[in-house]
Amino acid sequence: MRVLVHTLLLMGGCHLVLPLNPASDGAGPDQAVVDAAVPDTREPDLPIADLRASDAPDLASLDGPLPDLPTLDLPTQPPDLPFPDLPPPDLPVLDAWSAPDGPFIPKWIQVAAGTFTMGASTNACSPTYTPVIVKLTHDFLIWSTEVSQADFNKMMGYLPTGMPSCTGTGDCPVSNVNWHQAAAYCNALSASESIGSCYVCTAVGSNVNCGPLPSQLTPKEIYTCPGYRLPTEAEWEYAYRAKTTTDFYNGNYSSDPKECSNCTTTDATVNAIGWYCANYGGVGPQPVGMKQPNAWGIHDMAGNLYEWCHDWYDAYPGGPATNPAGPASKIEKVARGGAYNSAATALRAVFRSYWQPTFADTFVGFRCVRSTP
Repeated sequence: MRVLVHTLLLMGGCHLVLPLNPASDGAGPDQAVVDAAVPDTREPDLPIADLRASDAPDLASLDGPLPDLPTLDLPTQPPDLPFPDLPPPDLPVLDAWSAPDGPFIPKWIQVAAGTFTMGASTNACSPTYTPVIVKLTHDFLIWSTEVSQADFNKMMGYLPTGMPSCTGTGDCPVSNVNWHQAAAYCNALSASESIGSCYVCTAVGSNVNCGPLPSQLTPKEIYTCPGYRLPTEAEWEYAYRAKTTTDFYNGNYSSDPKECSNCTTTDATVNAIGWYCANYGGVGPQPVGMKQPNAWGIHDMAGNLYEWCHDWYDAYPGGPATNPAGPASKIEKVARGGAYNSAATALRAVFRSYWQPTFADTFVGFRCVRSTP
């Protein structure tokens, strides 16, 4: 199903910022309610005995004392009972964190394989998606922030033109990069550590063109690549959530009614974790690592810049999926996370955006991941 794409006039031109009303990825089957016959287990009515007071025995006439009754030896603690397997509770967000005074030092975060519900949402802000159970069987490393301008320039030998101003103390994220440039950076990072690349790239600079390796006969084989790459959409949402199930990794909207698309009122929940249209100050992206991370120590997944994912954009799988990586080919690539000029709804864990891989703008960046044994 095609989607309607909303445009937003920001930063001196008409740019595609986020799809405010993409169609649902499908609806789940209706749940059928079956009325089963329940057997009547009530006791039958018994006749009431015709007893008279004169028929009752005279307890005082009984010979001998009443027998001693045994004292029950009750345990001081209840016995250990088996508990059913329950889903793990939501992990708390790090609440003792405060923004550093100087540049934030990014690092690789180890993420363990696991299962989660992708696309689940608890609020009425659009769009919504049909949730799907996803199992990831590979551990992976993920960079704790978006790639900075300094790191990009060091690895690639150039910076994209037209990046907006970035105020504050610290490293600003690289933006105005298309999908091919992001994939080429991941390749260069692999080469710097003498490990296998995950993409085939031709040309250089802003003209670079990247695609899958010949050995990647199916999209899922990207998970077995030894080098650095862009995260699959499933990995990205799994890392964002850090075992939470709320709209944002630090909870649900604080405001009521929910500030889905309002850029004039700052929602406390959203403000704590990301830069978006209500708090970025009208300039551009902010230095990396200045907002509260999730429970796994990952910053900037909500707001600041949209982040390219590995996958071609398509509807979610119709049922449970293991290591999903999108279709083999399509038109647009997935982008996630919202940006400094996005409404709060785009910063939710479920929000999906997409552009053609040659698209680049001031609100788009990326981060890399790497599968680990």
